[in-house]
Amino acid sequence: GPTKILGLVWDKVTDHIHLRLESLPSEQLTKRTILSSLQSIFDPLGLLAPTLVSIKVFLQKLWKNQYNWDEILRQQEQTEWNNILKRWDAIEFVIPRRVKFETGQCELHVFVDASALAYAAAVYLVHRGSGQAFLIFAKSRLSPVQGMTIPRLELMAALIGSRAIEYVHKHLKPLQLSSNWPQTLWSDSQVVLQWIANPGNHGRFVDNRVAEIRNTKIVCRYVPTDDNPADVVSRGCSPRELLHHPLWWKGPLWLCKDPSEWPKWKEHPTPGTENTSLLTIVAKGPHVKMRTKILHEPIIQPERFSSWRKMKHCVGRVLEFINRIRSPS
Repeated sequence: GPTKILGLVWDKVTDHIHLRLESLPSEQLTKRTILSSLQSIFDPLGLLAPTLVSIKVFLQKLWKNQYNWDEILRQQEQTEWNNILKRWDAIEFVIPRRVKFETGQCELHVFVDASALAYAAAVYLVHRGSGQAFLIFAKSRLSPVQGMTIPRLELMAALIGSRAIEYVHKHLKPLQLSSNWPQTLWSDSQVVLQWIANPGNHGRFVDNRVAEIRNTKIVCRYVPTDDNPADVVSRGCSPRELLHHPLWWKGPLWLCKDPSEWPKWKEHPTPGTENTSLLTIVAKGPHVKMRTKILHEPIIQPERFSSWRKMKHCVGRVLEFINRIRSPS
C-alpha cells in the first residue's frame, strides 16, 4: 500500500506517487495565508507547476504592491483571488514513477518556453523499445518584476532547461541508466535557437548564457508552440485541466517516433548579416498572443516606461544622441 517517503506518498506495489491538492483559503485573505497555502503543496519534482503558476504570480503581485504580511487584501486583489478559486479543484494526482527498462534505447528531452509571466522547462524520458514517454521533472520561475524582453526570457528558459536535463542525467547515473543517453533541448523561440547556433556579439547577458548552454552535450531543436508542453506552464492551467492533459504528461505525439518524423526547422542567416530574414517573436501572456517582427532586440523597451510621454521623451534623447555622434564636427 501507499507509504510516505521523503515527503511524498509512494505506492510501492504499483510504483506510483500520489500528489494531492487541498482547498485554498477563501476568507481573511492576507499575504501570509496565501504563502502558507502555496508552501503546503509539496511538489519537489515540479510536476504540478502549471497549476501553481497562477498562485505564484498573484503572490508576486502582492509583493509588488507592498502588502504587509497580515494586511487584508483589497477588493481588486480579492476579485483576482476569487477567479483563481473558481478554477481550483482539490484533487489527487497519481503519477507513475518507473524509469528503469531492461532493454531498449532511452533518451532525455527537455522542452522550454517563456511568457511575460513565467518561464519553464519540462524533462521527459523516452524509451524507444516500448514507445513510451513520460514527464519526470520540471522547473519553473516567475519572470522578473522589473520586466525583461521575451527573447531574453526564452533564453532563460533554455538555460534552466539545460540545467534541468543535466541534473536529471546526473542523478540517473548511479543507477547505471543514463551513461550514453542522447539529450535534446526543444524551444519554440527561433531567436534563441539562432543565438545558440551562432554565439558571440549578442551582448554580455546573452553570450554568457549561450556559452553555458553550449558547454553541454545537449542538441537544440525547434518545436512548434502548439506541440510544446512547457507552454502549459508559461500560460498556466487549472488542476482539472492538468489531470487530463496528455501533452504535459506524455509530451507531443511525435516524440516516440523516428527522428525523421520530428519537426524540421531551417536555420536562417544570423541576425545582422546580409539578407537577414525577419524573425518572429511571440510574446505570450495568459490569454493573448502578440506577434512582432524584428531584426534584433530593441534598444528601447516599452514595458519599462510608466507613460507614453516618458517613453517619447527617452526616444527623443536617443535620436538626439545618434544625430550628435553622426555629425562631422
